Amino acid sequence: GGRICSFSPCIEQVQRTCLALEEYGFTEINTLEILLRVYNVRTISLQIPDLGKAAEDNSNTGFDSSNSSSNQGTVQFKSGVPLREVVGHTGYLTFATKS
Repeated sequence: GGRICSFSPCIEQVQRTCLALEEYGFTEINTLEILLRVYNVRTISLQIPDLGKAAEDNSNTGFDSSNSSSNQGTVQFKSGVPLREVVGHTGYLTFATKS
């Protein structure tokens, strides 16, 4: 018994691999598509809205004060946006178990 992992660059090869695994008595055959996705990560600064509350009441902003800019009513956080164009080729990982 044991486990196997197979990498296939195209779906047709995945189909052939799965058929062969079944033929040799493997079970629990699962395939995952894999693709590298690059994110553009940057620091964003947003103003904290007043919403009619007193300026000194910042205890309920929901933000960590260590990330806030001093005395400017803003909060900074990291944001990640995936690039629109995915560079690279997809691939597939197939896992199976032999009892």
